[in-house]
Formats: sequence, structure tokens, C-alpha cells
Amino acid sequence: MKSQRKTSLWINRQGLFLRFLGTYLLILIIPLLLALWVNDALVQQFQKNIEDTQLSILRQTRDVVERSIKELEWRVFQIAANPRLSRLVSDYRNIGTENVNLLRELVANLNSFALYSGSEKSSFYLYLHEPPVILTPYSVYRHEDFQDSRTYLSIEGMRVQDWHTDILSRFQNREIYPARRVTLEDFTNKPMIPYVQTIPVHALQSGAKSLGVLVYFIGEEEFGSLLNNIPLPEGGWAYIADEKGTIITGKASGAATLMKAVYFQPQVGDGLHRVQIDGQDMFVIHAHSDSGWAYVAVLPSDRMFAPVLYLQRLSLAALLLSLAFSMMAAMVISYRRAQPLQNLIFSLRDMQGAEIDRRTDLRALDTAVHRLIDESRHLQLQLEKQESYNRNLLLSRLLIGSFQSRNESRTFMDYLGISPEASNYVVLVFHISGFESFESVLMIDELSRLKVLLKGLIADCFPGRAFTNDSHENETVALIVCSSGEDKTEQRDALAQNLEPLLRGFNEVHHSGLTVGIGNIKTDLSDISGSFDEAKRALSQDSMADVSSVLRFFQGTLERQGCYYPLEMEIRISNAVRAGDDEQLARTLEQLNQMNFQERNIGTIETRDLLNELLGTIAKLQEPLEKVDISAPELLPDTESNSRLAVQQLQDYLLSAARKVNASKRSHNQQLIDSIISFINTSLTDSEMGLYLVASRFSITESYLSFFFKEQTGENFSSYVEKRRIQKAVELLGETEGSVQDVARQVGYNSDKTFRRVFKKHKGLSPHEYRQELVLKKLV
Repeated sequence: MKSQRKTSLWINRQGLFLRFLGTYLLILIIPLLLALWVNDALVQQFQKNIEDTQLSILRQTRDVVERSIKELEWRVFQIAANPRLSRLVSDYRNIGTENVNLLRELVANLNSFALYSGSEKSSFYLYLHEPPVILTPYSVYRHEDFQDSRTYLSIEGMRVQDWHTDILSRFQNREIYPARRVTLEDFTNKPMIPYVQTIPVHALQSGAKSLGVLVYFIGEEEFGSLLNNIPLPEGGWAYIADEKGTIITGKASGAATLMKAVYFQPQVGDGLHRVQIDGQDMFVIHAHSDSGWAYVAVLPSDRMFAPVLYLQRLSLAALLLSLAFSMMAAMVISYRRAQPLQNLIFSLRDMQGAEIDRRTDLRALDTAVHRLIDESRHLQLQLEKQESYNRNLLLSRLLIGSFQSRNESRTFMDYLGISPEASNYVVLVFHISGFESFESVLMIDELSRLKVLLKGLIADCFPGRAFTNDSHENETVALIVCSSGEDKTEQRDALAQNLEPLLRGFNEVHHSGLTVGIGNIKTDLSDISGSFDEAKRALSQDSMADVSSVLRFFQGTLERQGCYYPLEMEIRISNAVRAGDDEQLARTLEQLNQMNFQERNIGTIETRDLLNELLGTIAKLQEPLEKVDISAPELLPDTESNSRLAVQQLQDYLLSAARKVNASKRSHNQQLIDSIISFINTSLTDSEMGLYLVASRFSITESYLSFFFKEQTGENFSSYVEKRRIQKAVELLGETEGSVQDVARQVGYNSDKTFRRVFKKHKGLSPHEYRQELVLKKLV
């Protein structure tokens, strides 16, 4: 029972593994069958190529032999048709004696007709009835000279008289006899192939009397060399046979010392056959000529197709090896894929508190995963909404100038994907008329729809350069990024021209008036809030503007309407003081004075109001001002001139406070960065030393540490740590004899492979090569 339970438990735990493995093995069957089919097809094609190649070589050999025979026939015809030969026969018949001079000329002429000039492998002789002489390319003989008792001519296996009786007894037309060992004149005894032709050549057709025969002895070695092009494996042979199947000449390889003729009728044509010869499987290739000759190659099948068989065995071995490897890989992959899923299934079972049927475990897992996907999608939508909310919030802070420092502004611009150093900025405020009050829910929905459409039109009008946000119920703000280096007036004119078609189209299509105010173009991030304020005031400068018009801000004297000190201005002043940004504070205060004393031209009462507003701001800044220990200014008696001077005194006081805050922060930042760098330098051996460890040590967040370190040193935290570790490694390589692994551990690298890669990136050499260079420098 226990063993059965263990087996059942193992099957339950390995169920997914076995399913995966079975699936992979089934998938492997398809490429396995395909590979076997392809292998068989390739082997057959390779075998066919070998067969075609052998047959092609045999046909080439046939063509060469046939050309040689044709050349021989042509020369025989030239000898038989020699006019000197006709004159010699005619003179003998007329006068009964040989013309010696004519014989001499004929012999000389025959020498020039030798088929293989200068060769000792072939020769010929001309046997004449009248006169009774035998002519060779070198001499003249009598009939009785060619006897067995003489050495001028000998033929293996037969008497010379019988030879002449045989060839003279019937008409010989291009007759070729089997090779025999022949001696002619002073030629060495060797195998020769006799070629016999009765002369004249046309004697049989014309009924003329035979004048004799021309016997040409072709060296078998020379004739048979034409078969050398046929590649013969061990135990194979090739031969040339006449129309009767008699072997004229041939060659054998290795053990095939005895050639056997395999006869095929000429009408069978060229081809390839497999036959059994002495119980051995042989591959016979044969080609035929017009004369009926057969050119045959007999090759052992196993040796002929040895490369094919080797390729087949090799491919099968590779296939089996790859199959074994694939099965092992399938097992490993199945285990790795099944184990996490199996663990998830058991965890799911534990969570549900019930046994999950093995047949439905994947279905249950699929349901859980889909539920997780749905939750992830919901979370993604929430994150996208949150991101949109964050972008709108940060853009609102940028427009009202509530960022405490330029670094914060730059960080937000980086978040938007804008390069602050190479851009100008202008703010547009769009006002949709007709929605000053809401009488129904439909009007709210309609306004929301128009705002979405408007944002799309703005994005189309300024592709990649517009960032929109909602200001009030019926207003939409757009921050436009302009290229730097161009004339600002021309840029504003171009903006206005681009906006006019947008306004007209919006009014015509959506039947709503759209007005836009354009602020001045700013070159500094901290001045964007000023452009926003100018765009809003541009909308308020002309309340009688057309329903669709572009209003630009122009500096001028406005009607007195109280001091100018909006909440956005107070936030900018407070943030500049807290951040110690005296430059930003100076620009903000200058803008404040310009708006109050130049454009609005405020009087004593309004100046006193402005003074009170500034005193209220200073009161709100009590905490940061106490830290820098700066005394409050002594204000003069309350008169008109004194009020203006008091405002200036308060502004100077704020500037002084910002400078002291900046100096204090610089001192604190310097102390902090010095402590961080010191801690890094003393902790280089710690492989865990990183952002988390250092941030924990100084009780700050990792993100702030990364930002602060880059701000103070101009270098990334990780790059600095890496550089210091390599510097320390260089010192250790020069001062100690420890191994590279020891040096790597001493500078905080657990992996010497990683250490070598980083070291070579910085120094261009591996640690070992660098140490060798140091040794060479010391020796020099």
C-alpha cells in the first residue's frame, strides 16, 4: 500500500513533466520522419549522380575511342588511295618487275602516314599481291620474309602463314581483332590490337580484285589508356568489345585480374544494370557506338557506392545523436517548464484547500493566470491614469512656478522628454466661450468633449512640441517648446499664424468660440510661470475681442487696479528663498516690480498693500530664515517714498536670506558628499556596496542619493564606484603578487570574469596583461 501511494504521489507530482515530455517527443517525431525522408532522398540523389557520372565518363571514353578509330580509318584510306601504290601495281603488271625507286618513294611516304609519329607503340605493314612485297614505314620485304622461321613478324597463338591466309581469304573492312602479343620488325614483343583493311577500300562494292591488305597494329596499352578515365574501384573492370561480344581490350583493378564479358545487344542502348557475377552484386554500365562496339564498366556495387553508404551511415548517426540530444533537452526543458507550474498548482490547491484533479489542474491554473492578467490590466489602467494625473500636476506646478529649484524643473522637463538647454518656451491659454456657467449636466459633458478635441488639435498643430493641461473649467493651457536661436518676435508671429486655422476650424465645426492668449517666449525654465501669467493677462486685456481670435501680451501702462501679487508669485518667491536660488528670486522680484511700478503704476495705498503682502510672505518663511540667523530690516516711517523704499528693503532682505540659505546648503551638501565619498573609498572591498547600502548609511533614499551624487560630482554613482575599484585594482596589481581572483575579491568583485571585463573596458588590457606591462616598465 505504501509503495502504491508513493507511486501515485510521484505520478501526481510528475504529471505535468510527463505531459510536457510526451508533447515534445511527439513534436520530435515530425522532424525525425522528415529528416529520414530527406536523408533517403539525398542518398538516392547522390547515388543517381554517381551513376550518371559513371555513364557520362563511359560515353566520353566511347567518343574518344571512336574519334581515334575514325582518324585511323582516314589514314588507312589515304594509304590505300596513294597514287604511288597504284603506279607500283600498274608498272608490275605491265613490265613484270618492281620499280625500285617507286618502292623507295612509297616507303618514305608510308613513314609520314604513321598514326603515332615517333611512337614505338604502334606500327603497320602493307601486304601486296602484285608485286609480292610487304611494305612497312621503314623497309620493303618479300612474302617469304614474314615466316615463322624469320623474326620480322610473329603473332602470339598462331602461325604467320595462317594469319595471312585468314586475312587474305576474305574481304576485310575495318576489321579489328582481339589483342595479341605481336613483334613487327624490331619492335619489342607486346600486346597489340590488329586493324585490317583490304585494299582497295571499295573493292567489295566495285567487285575489283584485291591488291592486298593493310594491317595496322595498335599498341593495346595506348589503346587501353583511353579507359583510364573510368574510375575503377577495387574488384572492378572495364573493356571494349566488338559487335560479337569479343573483348578487344580492357583494364582491371585490384582483385579483378580476370575480366568477364557481360554482353548487351546494341539495340538495348546505353544504360545501367545490376547483375550477379560469381555471386557478387555488380553494377554494369554500358554504352554502344554506331559500329556495334560495346563499352562496358563492371563495378562492385558496395565499392562503387561506398561514399553514398558512408554518407548514409554518417547522416543516420548524426540523426540518432541529435535525437538523443533532443530527447535529453526535452527532458530538461520539460522539467524546467513543469516544475514551476507544478509548484503553482500545488500552491493553488493549498490556497483553495481542496484537491485539484490532475485533468483540470492546467485549466485551474489558466483561470488563475487570466484573473491575474485582468488585475494587471486594471492596475495598468490605474497607473496610466495616475501618470496622466502626475503629468498634469507637475505641469501645473511648472506653470505657477512652485518648483523649489531649477533642478526640480529640469527633472520634470526630462520626464516630459524635453532638453531644457536647447529650447525656448511659450505658454498659450485657450478660452472656450459659452461655458461661463453650467445649466445642465449636458453642458459639462459637452465642455469635456470639446477639451479633448481641442487637445488633439493642439497636438496636431504642434506635433511633439505641445504639452496641455486644464487651468479652469473652460480654459486649457498649452506649453509649447520652440527651437532656440531664432528671433522671438518671428516665432510668436509664426505661432499666431499656425493658430488662426485652428481657431476658425474649431468655431466652424464645433460652433463654439475659441480665444487664445499668447505669453512672451522665455529662455529659462524659471520664467515659464511668467509666460503663463502673461498669456492669462493677454486674454483679459481685450474683453471685447472676437469670439475666435489670437491675443498676444504687450507690455504697457494699465489702468490702476491694485497691487499685483498673485498667489503664484508668492509661491515662486517662497520656493526661491527656501531653495537658496538667489538668481531666480532676483528675476521674480524684478518681474514683480515691473508689473506694479511700471505697468500698473501703483500709488501709495497700493504700495502699502504690496508691502504688507511681502511682510506676510516673510512671516511664512520664519523657519528657514531663523536657520540662517538673519536680522529683520528696520522699516522707515510710513510715507509714499518710504513705502517704495521699504518694499526695496524687504526685497533686499529676501535676496540676502536666499544667499545665506544657498551658502548653508552648499556647506551641508559639501559635508554630505565628502562623507559619502569617504565611505565609498573605505568600503570598496564590500561586494554589496551600492546605492542601497550607502543610502541606508546616510538615511536618505536611493533616488535622492543618485540625484544628489550626480549633482555634486557630475558623475553617476555606479560609474564613480566602478572607477574607484579599478584604480584600487591597479594599485594592487602593481604592489602585490596576488592572483587576479584575489585582486578581484579585494576590490569588491565576487566574479573574476566580471572583474576582467570591467578592467579591460577601463584600461584596454586584461589584468594579467596590465601587470606584465608594469613589470616590463620596472625592468626598463
